Formats: sequence, structure tokens, C-alpha cells
Amino acid sequence: MAAWIWYFGDLELYHSCRMHMRRAEYDYHFPPFWRLDDAHRNVVFRRECELAQAGAIRAYAHGQGMLEVDGKRYPFDGREIPLSAGRHVIEAKLMSGEVPLLFVDGAVESDESWDVTCYDGRWVKAGMNWYFRHPDKCPVEFPFAYAPLAPAAVEAVDGGVLYDFGRESFGVLTLGDTAEETLLRCGESRQEALSDEAIVQARIPAGGEARLTARAFRYVWVSRDVALTAESELLPLPRRGRFSCSDVRLNRIWEVAHHTFHLCAREVFLDGVKRDRWVWSGDAYQSYLINRYCFHDRETMRRTIIALRGRDPVPGHINTILDYSFYWIMSLEEYRLMIGDDGFIDRLWPLAVSLMDYCLARRDENGFAINEGNGWIFIDWAEMDKTYALCAEQMLLRRALEAMARLSALMGEDGAHYQQAADALAEKIDAFFWDEEKGAYIDSFASGKRNVTRHANIFALLFGYAGDKRERILHNVLLNDAVPAIRTPYFKFYELDALCQAGYQAEVLRRIGDYWGSMVDGGATSIWEEYSPDEPMDAQLGMYGDKFGKSLCHAWGASPIYLLGRWFLGVVPTSPGYATFDVRPEAAGLDWFEGSVPIGPWVGEVHIRVQGDTCTACATVEGGTLYWKGKAYRLEKKVAICVGDAQ
Repeated sequence: MAAWIWYFGDLELYHSCRMHMRRAEYDYHFPPFWRLDDAHRNVVFRRECELAQAGAIRAYAHGQGMLEVDGKRYPFDGREIPLSAGRHVIEAKLMSGEVPLLFVDGAVESDESWDVTCYDGRWVKAGMNWYFRHPDKCPVEFPFAYAPLAPAAVEAVDGGVLYDFGRESFGVLTLGDTAEETLLRCGESRQEALSDEAIVQARIPAGGEARLTARAFRYVWVSRDVALTAESELLPLPRRGRFSCSDVRLNRIWEVAHHTFHLCAREVFLDGVKRDRWVWSGDAYQSYLINRYCFHDRETMRRTIIALRGRDPVPGHINTILDYSFYWIMSLEEYRLMIGDDGFIDRLWPLAVSLMDYCLARRDENGFAINEGNGWIFIDWAEMDKTYALCAEQMLLRRALEAMARLSALMGEDGAHYQQAADALAEKIDAFFWDEEKGAYIDSFASGKRNVTRHANIFALLFGYAGDKRERILHNVLLNDAVPAIRTPYFKFYELDALCQAGYQAEVLRRIGDYWGSMVDGGATSIWEEYSPDEPMDAQLGMYGDKFGKSLCHAWGASPIYLLGRWFLGVVPTSPGYATFDVRPEAAGLDWFEGSVPIGPWVGEVHIRVQGDTCTACATVEGGTLYWKGKAYRLEKKVAICVGDAQ
């Protein structure tokens, strides 16, 4: 079956560049502050084939150039090009100011078997996506779906008209005939839409109909009574993950988290739809995990991984952040576990090696990753001692090294040096950062402050590095209210993941209710970038010095989807691509719960229902094992089993 093809990575980088160009604040555009790689402008596609009988092909292209069949030239106009039986050499020479794309069907079809070069002396296999299987469906335009949005309320206010669309949305706004200049302001909150300090606003000159580029909004204020229409712009992803339970509030949290995540799943997994509308490696790593229990969407995950890494040579840490380079390497293992696509890892492996080489070249004499040059350390927004080497960074480096060692084996290479570096680093971490008196890992040793925050200790538990320190860390840090609480959904993700791993699911439910539940009770229709339950919601809208700078729709806030799927429905892959998977449901005090978890990128799911001591499970694919009340049960394909009191 034929599909559009491109130089591997080109289409993903092209759409990444277009997406990153769209962030606007007030009356100016806000480009990212790291190097963005783009598509090659001129390439050659090549295919050698042997035909058993005569046939014909048709060729289409995005760009300018020519098709050569055995040295004879043809235009890209869809005409039939005859091919005799026997051997042929087909080349397509293309140039485009956007991205060169090729579609060939007939006796020979365009797919990943074609070679392509960018005139650098190397031939690589072409990139493609089976979604683009028709010559009229050129992937240069991203395939969003559009649907009309109707306002839930309209009112006259401040001399204009305020439209309330009922919940956070992302889409295209169109103004009718603007007889005179019109001011339009979008707001994720009512306060923002009515303020002249709104982040997203447009001054539209007098003229005809005005169709604005897609943007985030719940509220839209227009300075004049002029016709306004809206349509959503979303990636058409089927709803695959599901969860419901006896706790009505928890059901609302799950639905709001799902809506948040769908809005942020676009060309790539975005951080948020108002600000920044960029792709960040730390945010994306969590999105991959949420995606596992929500859409199981392979293509957006692939596009995000490619867009983040770009091309060699390595210009600096990903997004200029030390920890974000480690997350990118870790994401390759997560991709393999979720998708089972070793070919994709193979294509990115040289980029993983060069990125890790870059990181290792910037360690100190103890083997610690330190901040150098124009990069910075994030980890989380917290009062953390980031003097010199930071413990949490070393935990991530160790994890990334271990991932490189395992992936080296997959690639047929010797990764012993990665494992040796990880083992040596483990000893140094304990020697420099473990505080026996505090029974916890400190942030940094260089300042002498011996400050303890939750972050490094969370990683120690989550990554299995705590050993016999596990119980002390749990009680001295994660279950200790004297240690400053995590304030962002970003790191609450890891904290609650670690607590579930330690068997504290009931405590995790309580914390989800206290944090996400409080946000939803306060009227949030999507999950915020950062939130403080002890402060009034309307006093928390600012960030980065902007009165309304906080993102009220942030993908990293959708972690309840992951937590409920991973630790309550209990579905987890135990081999790449869910060839085998475990189902370990945990009620943790819920009277009943049920849900579905997608298995595989296109088809397959496992459905679980728990009520009291009874569990029912059914998987549409082979390979699953249900664990309930200390016993294991094989899940046969499409055969429901019921175990417990009602069996």
C-alpha cells in the first residue's frame, strides 16, 4: 500500500518548526530560545526493483523536481508511466521551501523501503506514516479535525460582549464583517478575558471577515457586538482509555484530566495550549506515560521524540536543560516498552549515543553531571539547593546510563561502559549525598546546607535505588509533612507514582482528592500548570511576572490518568509492545471501579471491573496475566474471567 514518504525526520521537524512559530503574547511572537532543526530542502529518493511483469506507476510530489525512470525524466503530475518487466531504477529529485514529499503508486509503491539522501553522501530509509495513504492527502498540512463550538453563555460587559464556551478549548475564532477596528481578548479565565493584560489578544483592523489563527480560550471578549463563531481544532484521537468508580469526584478529575491531555496532544505533546505551546522534554516524558493509559498514540509519541532531539551535532542540552537530556534518553526505553518498535530505536540510536557523549563530557572529576555554559537545571519549581552538583540530576543520569546499557544490547553493541559508569555513579551518590542523620538524600553537598527536599528521594524510590534505605526515605521524606510539599502537578506525578509503588494507594487517592479535587471543585475545566489548594483560585493566575501568565491547561497535570491506569486498574506491560502484560487491580477503599486500558497502538484493550472482593477482566489480545488475592490467572483472548466472591 502506497504512502507519502520523506527524509526520515523531515516532516516531524517541519511541523515542529511551524508549531513553535505560533506562540504569541500580547502583540508579538515569542520564538523558542534553543536551536530548532528543520527539514532538508533538497533530497533524492531512490528505489531499485525487479518486476515480473509489465505495469505502470503514477508519481506525485510536494515540491519541485522530476522523476527519473531508468534515466528518462517525467513530471510529478499523476500520469501513467509504463514499466516493462525486468529491472528498473527509479529516482525522484525534489526541492521544496517547506518539506520534500513523494507519493508513488501502481506497480511500485512509495514506502519505507525507499532510500533517500540529502546529498551528504549517505542513504537512509525513508520516513512515512500509514495515515497518509492517498495522493490528495498531502501531509504538509497537519490533519487536525474541526467541529463547531457553541458558547454556553453570552453577556454584555465592559462595553463589549463576553462569550463563555463552558470549558477550556483550543480552536479557530472568526469575526463577521468588522466595519471598524475591533479588539478581541481570549482568556483561560474570565478575569483574563476582561483584562487589558490578557496574554492572548488581537486588534483587528476594519475590513471584511477575520479568521484568526488557532488559540486557547474558554472566554472571549470582543469590543463590539459583531458576529463571532468558533470551531475546535483537535487531533482526531479515538477515546480508548476509560475509568469510572464509586467516587463521583474522582470520575470528574479523570474526565478533566482526559480533556486536558487531549487538548495538549497535537503535532507533538505540548506543555500547554496557551503558554508555552512548545515541546519540552520533561513534560513530554510524562505525556508518554499518560498516553499509555489514554490514547496509546504511537505517532504523536514518535513525532515528539524526533522533534525534541533534532539533528547532530548536539548544540546543547535539550531545551537547554540538563535534566531534559536525560529524560530524552529514558524516553527511548519507554517507547520500546509501550510500542515494541525496535526499528524506530535503531534509527535514533546514533542520536542517543551522541547526546550521551555530550552529557558524559560535561561531568566533574567525581562523575557528577553539572551545569555548564548556557544551560540550566530545572528538576522542579521548588526551594531547592542547586549549588554545584544536584542529587536529583545524578539520579537521572544514572537512570539514563542504565537505559543506554540496555539499549546497547538491543543494538548489538557493547554497552558495558555505560553500566560501569552507572555503577560508579551509584557509589558516589551515596558517598556525597546520603545523610545518615537525616535518613534522606540531600539536594547538594557543596553549600554545606545539607538541605532535604522530596525530589531526589522520590527518584531513589521510583528508580529502585533506595535499597535498605527505602523505609527511612518513605517515613522521613515522602510521608513527612515537615518536608516542604510538592506544589506542581509535574513532580506530584513522580511522588504519587513512588507512593503507589510502595503500596500507599489509599494515601494516593487522598492526595489526588486534596490537590486535583480541590482544583476541579474550584471550577477548573482543565488541569493547571501549578496550583496551591490553600490559596483562592483567582489569586493564582499569575506566573513569570505576568498577571495571567500561568497555563490553566497543562499536560503534566493529567497524571491521574496514568496513576489510576497503572496502579488501580493495574495494567502494565512486562515485555515490549505488551507482548506480555500484568493486570494487578487495587481498590484501595473504592467500593467499585472499572475501566479499559489500550493494549497496542491500534487495536486491543483490557477491561477490568472490581466490586468488593470480586474482579472481572477481559483482554482482546493474548499475553495477559491477572493477579487477584494472591493468585495468578491467565487471560485468554476475548475470554472474560471473574474471580473472587462472585465467581
